[in-house]
Amino acid sequence: MRTLLGLSLVLLLIAFCLAEENAAAEPKAEPEAELEERAKPKGCKRMNDWPKKPKFYKKGRMFFKHCKKFTCTEPAPRKYVWKEELDSKRCCSVNQMYYPIGSKILCKQLPDDCTTVCLECVRVEAKAELDLVVDDDCPERPPETIVITEVPFDIKTPEYPKAYP
Repeated sequence: MRTLLGLSLVLLLIAFCLAEENAAAEPKAEPEAELEERAKPKGCKRMNDWPKKPKFYKKGRMFFKHCKKFTCTEPAPRKYVWKEELDSKRCCSVNQMYYPIGSKILCKQLPDDCTTVCLECVRVEAKAELDLVVDDDCPERPPETIVITEVPFDIKTPEYPKAYP
């Protein structure tokens, strides 16, 4: 039993040594590629549809595109990601859709065919906000004059029935 145990340990040791020699004999081309990947990133990498330069944006840098504001953040050391949010100074959001300032989002014509009510994105104090705009194109009506020809009641003076001086 001791010889079997000793023999299996020797075989295991030989297999381990051979595996180490094979690993040492292979050329190590991977560490250079790993070094390039591990090199400290310069910031957030630009997205495909952005301008070609700069290739990297530093932490805290912002980029605006299509009513979205992208901010470069560093949630973990040497790992940069873009944080995406609505650009509230330039656009409004309705039903998870973004509309730039000046856009008419929803319009409704009233039954009189000359009044239109629209929901628009407008700038209010350097911020984009939704506003309800009523546009009345109805022709101006002439003023109505009501003339009373008969008095339906008696006009009473302060000391009635005496005559008023």
